Amino acid sequence: MYFLGLAIVILSGIALKKMNYFAGDPAPFVMELPAYHMPSVKGVLIHVWERAKAFMIKAGTIIFIVSVFLWVLMHFNTSFQYVADDLDSSIPERSSVRRLRLSLRRLASALAAAVASVSAEPRKGAGSEYARHTCTRGFRR
Repeated sequence: MYFLGLAIVILSGIALKKMNYFAGDPAPFVMELPAYHMPSVKGVLIHVWERAKAFMIKAGTIIFIVSVFLWVLMHFNTSFQYVADDLDSSIPERSSVRRLRLSLRRLASALAAAVASVSAEPRKGAGSEYARHTCTRGFRR
């Protein structure tokens, strides 16, 4: 199939070359390039600051929203009633809060293990003792 396509391209090139529209000398290839200069330190710093600021705003917004969401999950029960640690509440509410906190701890541990597995330090990879400790810290099975 590849060679058939190549043959068709060559034959169509020969056919188009013999037509009057494409006959004659080929036009020279001219490409205009801008003048390249070494960037100034001030320009680089301004560009880096703008990019870093945009990233911080975008990432900070997401981090803030997720933090508020996790806080709400940890401090409100399924009936959307505020549950404080020092308040006396019924046994089922306490167990549901405990289960929710355990799930959130597991989620946080899994995220920490994922971050550890892609970290720049080779000693802290996915199979390392650090990742196993981070993944299992905070709860027992």
